[in-house]
Amino acid sequence: MERFYLDKSEIIEADGPTSIYIAGAEIIDAGVTINSMPVEYKDDEYQSYADNYDIHFIFDDDIPRVDFFTVPLVDIFATDSNGGFLGTIGCMTDFQSDAPICYIDDSRNCFIAAENGNNLIQKRSEWRNNLEKSADVNVFRTKADAEKNFRFISRDEIIRKMEAH
Repeated sequence: MERFYLDKSEIIEADGPTSIYIAGAEIIDAGVTINSMPVEYKDDEYQSYADNYDIHFIFDDDIPRVDFFTVPLVDIFATDSNGGFLGTIGCMTDFQSDAPICYIDDSRNCFIAAENGNNLIQKRSEWRNNLEKSADVNVFRTKADAEKNFRFISRDEIIRKMEAH
């Protein structure tokens, strides 16, 4: 079975399909996406996460600039006061899913922060105490650096493969 990596951030920016299936191939989402919330959702509870636990959920009026690329996909939903990012590994953020949560620090080292979103919320006061180095997420400076190690499929290639079937 062929394995391809798909830059999910590129697909989302182009309003492309969010799921892709190609017969005989495994497609792994890569890149970094930002999961921001509408400003009207800001409230005292979200502010308490920032003040008490250093988890700054992202809102549409303050989207952080990301200077790295990941394999697999990391969907960032929060930052911290140290220049780090919290994100869901491998899929879009859904705190009800079993997807693990990672922390990428300001030196771009990746750690597992929680088993899943629900676990992060339950253990919010001690999330930093449980960080474990992650071997599952590769952090690169750019997509071009990632392409040296992984075989990416372009949007045009996807369209050609879909038309061929």
